[in-house]
Amino acid sequence: MARVMLFKLPRSGSTWVTELLNRRPSVFLSKEIVQAEFDERFGPHARLRHLKRSLLWPTGKLASRSWGGRFATDYWLPGKWRRSPGPSGTGLDVIGFTVNPVKVEMDYQKLSLQRPTARVVAFVRTNLVKTVVSAVRGEATLKLCGANNLRAGDPCKIPSTLTIEVESFLRMLHARFLLEKTFIDLVYSLGRPVYEITYEDLQANPDATVAKFLAHLGLPGARASAADVATTPASMVPKVPAGSNLAPEATNRSKSVAGGGDQWVKRTSDDLARHVLNYEELRAALPPSVCLLAQFEVKTPGVSFPPCPMPDSWLKNPPR
Repeated sequence: MARVMLFKLPRSGSTWVTELLNRRPSVFLSKEIVQAEFDERFGPHARLRHLKRSLLWPTGKLASRSWGGRFATDYWLPGKWRRSPGPSGTGLDVIGFTVNPVKVEMDYQKLSLQRPTARVVAFVRTNLVKTVVSAVRGEATLKLCGANNLRAGDPCKIPSTLTIEVESFLRMLHARFLLEKTFIDLVYSLGRPVYEITYEDLQANPDATVAKFLAHLGLPGARASAADVATTPASMVPKVPAGSNLAPEATNRSKSVAGGGDQWVKRTSDDLARHVLNYEELRAALPPSVCLLAQFEVKTPGVSFPPCPMPDSWLKNPPR
């Protein structure tokens, strides 16, 4: 059985990858097992104990433990409890959790040492510009609908376009640079091999990306199993809100997860010119950076980027 510590950052698409993995009947990852805003009453030692336990046995969020929430949806209701590891050695093939290690502070080095067989996975979104636009959209959605992510059947409607204040955009982009560096430094400081999954790889081919990861974990027949490499079913086809101006190419292989037609709605077009009303203003405000400009202008989903260096102008005078 593989034990997985999946580290991620907010607005990276981690909800998507978690649900794609949890669709597998022999896989369970506890989504955002510890959240700083809800688990303030638990100290670092309690958090560490909870994460250690979750690598031995399927475990829910720290706040709710084994009741309700995503644990019920992803573990109890699908009947995965019938497959839990036991004396026979049969049961789940993968257990673990996802967590934001920058926001949720604890001794991850100690966790890594005490669970030496656990696999370290980093889920990243390589396009920082679109991550920031997604964060702006997420904040607006939270204010309008009380949630960061919406499903297709949600009655709350959001505008398909938005205007982003220039100074705020630059501050958020600079902050994301710093956040990504802190994240990468933390994950690789564990001194363990790190398997990276990118949001863009999932966009390009979610089934192949998941199957490749499962094969990396050594799941029996992961490469050849029709169940693991099946074409995305109709119930997983992205839903686009009525009246949306999302680019057609963005709807072909984008973020929509869950079964039974209960899909996530992709809110942000991959073609920012069709989505951001002050597109040219933001483009002109970008610091001199070939990398950032390419991220801003790319229109096709599934395009990965190498890490951008911090623009020289921001090293001396960061946006305020």
